[in-house]
Amino acid sequence: MRILMLTEGTYPYFKGGVSTWTHDLIGNLKDFDFIVAAILPTPFYTPRYNMPPNVLGLLSIPLWGMEMVKEFSHEPLREAIQRRLKTKESEIRDDFAPYLRDFLRTLKGGGTSPKVMAEALYGMHLYLREHDYKKAFKSKHVWRVFWEELAEDPLYGHIDVSSLIETSRVIQHLLRILAYRFPEVDLCHSSAAAFCGIPAVLLKMEYDVPYLLTEHGVYFRERALDAVRGASNIVEKILWMNLFRAIVRLNYHYADKILPVCHFNVDWEKELGVPADKIEVIYNGVDLNRFKPMNIPQDDVKRIVVMARIDKLKDILNIIDAMETVSEKHGDAVCEIYG
Repeated sequence: MRILMLTEGTYPYFKGGVSTWTHDLIGNLKDFDFIVAAILPTPFYTPRYNMPPNVLGLLSIPLWGMEMVKEFSHEPLREAIQRRLKTKESEIRDDFAPYLRDFLRTLKGGGTSPKVMAEALYGMHLYLREHDYKKAFKSKHVWRVFWEELAEDPLYGHIDVSSLIETSRVIQHLLRILAYRFPEVDLCHSSAAAFCGIPAVLLKMEYDVPYLLTEHGVYFRERALDAVRGASNIVEKILWMNLFRAIVRLNYHYADKILPVCHFNVDWEKELGVPADKIEVIYNGVDLNRFKPMNIPQDDVKRIVVMARIDKLKDILNIIDAMETVSEKHGDAVCEIYG
């Protein structure tokens, strides 16, 4: 069996809990072959893991730092030139822009129709894998779609023009994943309900490949926190939250099984429309040879233990604020953070 393992900002380029989980999973499933498709910020990273021998290949998908989408994928120059030459304005208008419009319309509503979004992504994918990505997104027809769907929208038109242009550019970079060809496999397994799950949706639509989704953190929750802290005004925040909500709903809809690592995630998944019979909690395993109960002298201290790295997504500042309230009622309480 060949499995396409899909990651985003984690394995094999960055160390962390999800990367460790991915590495251990692949390494322990020796009878299965894996191809890793990894989304990363730029192409200027090197793998931090020595991948197991059952990894047949690594497809790296940088979203930034490249003039041409497949600049670092060793695509023959002749093929790149041919794709550029056959990318015509009339085809962009007729065969690409309508799908982009459907995508943006679905995005604006937070992805209430995952099937429409999937068809839009698949249509753009079929076009971009045969044509030049850069030329397509520079087309006046594409920018007209962005303008009509965002700047002329009754709500999103309140975002200033410079921010709308920058938002459109970011969306273009996020959609670079659509320009790649993905191998036909027996199973897709994504480590997040994120953009890295889009290839699984595309392969399900084209070959009916089963899709397994493991949620470590709640992607929508994490992106919502980023949007609230980063966007300049309320309408811009709504736009970004609807984009992330749409991508998450897309993954939830097309995944055959959703496997969160804890019950906390289940509440978020149900809130976003996932039926209960589609969810099965599978906790992260513990290596009992490395971690086992120890005989430690007990004391009477009220101790709160937090297992988390020092990162804004882990809400450490809220823990500190909460401890002030706790200490008012329990003066001897302490909080220990490990991570």
